[in-house]
Amino acid sequence: MQIKRHFTLFLITLLISPCATHVVPRQSDKFHSSDPFFILGRANRLSWLDNWTDAAPLYSQAEVLFRAAGDERNEMYARIGRISSARMSMSFAATSRLLERELRKPIVKRDPRLHLWCLASKGYVDIDIDTESAKQSWTEAFRIATALGETQWASRAKGELGVVAFLQGNFALAVKLVGESLLSLIGSGDTAGAANLLTMLGDGYDTVHRFREAHWFLTHAITLMKANPDAGFPFNAEVGDAEALNGQGKTIEAVEILQTVLSRARTDKQYGHEANALLTLGEIELRAHELDSARENLIMAAEVSGRLRLYRILAESLTFLAKTYLLEGNSEAAEAAIHRAFVARSHLRDVYLAPVALKVAAELKISENRLSAAASLFDKAEAIIDKMALNDDTDLGRAALAGSMSDIYLEHFQLLRRQKNVARALQILERVRGRSWATRIHSAKDAPANAKARADLEANIAGIQMQLLGTNNQSIREELKEKLLQNERILALENNEVKRLRDRFVPASLTAIQARLRPDELLLEYVLGEPRVFCIAVTSDEARLLELPAGSGQVEALSTSYLRDLRARRLNPALAQRMYDILLQQTEGFHKARWIIAPDGGLNFLPFEALVGHDGDFIVNSQIISYTPSATALEISRASHKMPGRRSVLALGDVDYAARQLPEGTNRVAYKVPVGILRDVANLGARLQNLPETREEVLSIAQAVGPESKVLLGEQATESALKAEPVSDYRIIHLAVHAISDSDFPDRSALVLAADQPPEDGLLQVREVTRLHLHAELVTLSACQTGIGPTEGEAGVISLQHAFLMSGAKAVVASLWNVEDRSTTELMEAFYRHLTNHEDKASALTRAKREFVQRHLSPYYWAGFVITGDASSGLY
Repeated sequence: MQIKRHFTLFLITLLISPCATHVVPRQSDKFHSSDPFFILGRANRLSWLDNWTDAAPLYSQAEVLFRAAGDERNEMYARIGRISSARMSMSFAATSRLLERELRKPIVKRDPRLHLWCLASKGYVDIDIDTESAKQSWTEAFRIATALGETQWASRAKGELGVVAFLQGNFALAVKLVGESLLSLIGSGDTAGAANLLTMLGDGYDTVHRFREAHWFLTHAITLMKANPDAGFPFNAEVGDAEALNGQGKTIEAVEILQTVLSRARTDKQYGHEANALLTLGEIELRAHELDSARENLIMAAEVSGRLRLYRILAESLTFLAKTYLLEGNSEAAEAAIHRAFVARSHLRDVYLAPVALKVAAELKISENRLSAAASLFDKAEAIIDKMALNDDTDLGRAALAGSMSDIYLEHFQLLRRQKNVARALQILERVRGRSWATRIHSAKDAPANAKARADLEANIAGIQMQLLGTNNQSIREELKEKLLQNERILALENNEVKRLRDRFVPASLTAIQARLRPDELLLEYVLGEPRVFCIAVTSDEARLLELPAGSGQVEALSTSYLRDLRARRLNPALAQRMYDILLQQTEGFHKARWIIAPDGGLNFLPFEALVGHDGDFIVNSQIISYTPSATALEISRASHKMPGRRSVLALGDVDYAARQLPEGTNRVAYKVPVGILRDVANLGARLQNLPETREEVLSIAQAVGPESKVLLGEQATESALKAEPVSDYRIIHLAVHAISDSDFPDRSALVLAADQPPEDGLLQVREVTRLHLHAELVTLSACQTGIGPTEGEAGVISLQHAFLMSGAKAVVASLWNVEDRSTTELMEAFYRHLTNHEDKASALTRAKREFVQRHLSPYYWAGFVITGDASSGLY
């Protein structure tokens, strides 16, 4: 796909009415209320704008008038419109059957435009009741529209086929088709078609819990429709936006939107939209454990959608109703509801929401103590997820999918824990946690695609960000932020076109993991849950599943409190020991010197070495600690025979930030740190302080490591200079700079380099890091908060640290908070001094930290830097 249209057309066409190319040609220049061509043209325009409420009576009137005039062809056209208009107030299945009957008539088969109209009408109906039938209708509609030169209908058909691909689990194809269609519809001025696809994209982001991005798509869809007074009410977009707002914690606003939608749907007799709003309202109430109101709304949603034979909404309503009954202890009602849900789903022939229904069915089996049957259902759900992940060509997409489905894996894990099957329980965790490592997106076998288009988009993004960094004018910044989002969305479509390896993922087995552990190592993989947190403890010859004395809520709250103290340079030994008792006390019997932590949830941001044992001492003084995203990631890294780079070190620092204007950080120097950590490149401007110690840091490290070093300092420390280096040839990469961490748009998280020239903006962002193809044994990110980012459930954290690991680095040193300049330089110099004494990476960092402890310095100064990846080997 070569994308030639820029998304700024989106803004230009907001108020442009669509060109309804399917409208029947008019026979006269004089129109009045009894002219059937005028009436049909008006009905077609309204239906094209998704205003079926107002179109319905016009189609009925036109049908009668054409019948009286003996115009069989246009009578048929109007009848198809009238039948299609009724789908929200009568049975969808009945509507589909009526349209199927019309399709068989010779007059429809002979007339391509009439045939196209009937196929499209049936496709719109069938998408909610039979995905495969919808696919057949839209495939034929696309063929006819292309042959007729009806570009808007062809674009709509392609978009609907993209929606079908999404529902059938083929995400790469879905993104391709919807993206191509959307850009075409926007360019041609088809506002309703574009709004429909924007809504579908928003719903997709809702489904994988990326609510901020969902809100962006959905609000744009709503704006498009409301800009045209003839357009229909954007029911689906409003419901989707309510879900997006609820996902962002704005529940009151979400419920108000749903109540408005319900009122409008009932007034307009749009019962299908009423069912959808009731379903979403019931889901929100179920998540909030408001079981009485959830049950009431889900029952109504099931009744309305059942009457309409609206199978997708019916299946979802019954699935969540079964979950409600389970929480109420009503197993009999739950079983009846889930059985009806599977019957409804059998009509659909798609897969996306099947795992959720299988999970609820498994929960029912567990409540009946039928554990083997429950395990089988979990296996089926996970097999479907595996297949869907195989059909997603983007790293963030796979992570979002895994994150949204995390509950399935966690409940399966809990079942296997009850059965005391440690090996299988670990494998289930690794099935979700290890997937991104086994399907690395940066393989040399990845097929390049649209390199020129992607480079142009990257240049556009860099240019926009440079403008953002150079202005404080709020109105200009809002326009630039919108353009930035638009270009990022197009880039996402282009990146989707880069074909990846599609090998089926197999998680590392317990035996394989144990074979990679040293005799002195203990792997601790944590699982946050309620009412208990668990830890799988693995050595080279033993594995235990430990039940810890707290639930995830308590652990996360304690971790947050302790991190707040650490970042504020406050010591809280009692809290540090309390956390040790919960998280680590049960590991004392293993007597291993080296601990490898695979954290979960908020534990990803906790430095375990700063906890305090019963002897009152920090754990760093007794243990060598490193981290890994998952046991599978560790096994893959250690099994890799990739040759390290030939050159010693590439080091960068001493950037002149005086002339660089950057965004204001969300933590707003809360801890009086003389180094600013900045979160969102699209926020209001602020200036960064220079980091004078980084010059000494970089030079001393280069000298310590030895020959074949390359140092980029001051004005030379640019993004273009870094990218010009053969980065895959270096064994060590050390970057001593400022950083930006963006939790809302993780692809924007960046290292801030020296001012650069277009097409570079001086921000080395996550999406750029992941294309570096490193062979480094070690990457050190000597900057603020490079190890933090949003969590995607059991898929882990998306951060700069994660990006460097995914780009091929064996191990990455990153920070968990705003680090202070001078102490960071001292810590790094000590770290590299130990490395050059032939100590392994984890030991070198641990010994550097111990020097700070011996000086009685707060953990703030030494605990913030952690090493993740394969840290057991040295550099020499």
